[in-house]
Amino acid sequence: MILVCLCWSITSIVSGSTNSIIVLCLMRFILGICVSATEPASYSILGDYFPKRFRTTANAFMNTASYLGAGLSSLIVLIVANYGWRVSYISVGLMGIFIAFAGFLFIKEPERGF
Repeated sequence: MILVCLCWSITSIVSGSTNSIIVLCLMRFILGICVSATEPASYSILGDYFPKRFRTTANAFMNTASYLGAGLSSLIVLIVANYGWRVSYISVGLMGIFIAFAGFLFIKEPERGF
């Protein structure tokens, strides 16, 4: 999950830094691959971290968080309006690298099979 977040962040930074439409399209393609890996990994991690009686609640919170995140991500329009689309890609990528680093420090591989 941390590797996917890091890859996602790097593709965002490269997308904001490139002057080539081919590189931009390639980075967006790779970003899509990274995004598709996050949901199955998230459900797997929730299954490992929470006992069976709390898994439905944990899944509900995760699903709610994805909708809240999608709503809050629309605020990126403010960055685009004030600083341009390149800065928005780079800033989102840098935040993702920070989150990946925090995940590396704080997320530990849980024991399997509650």
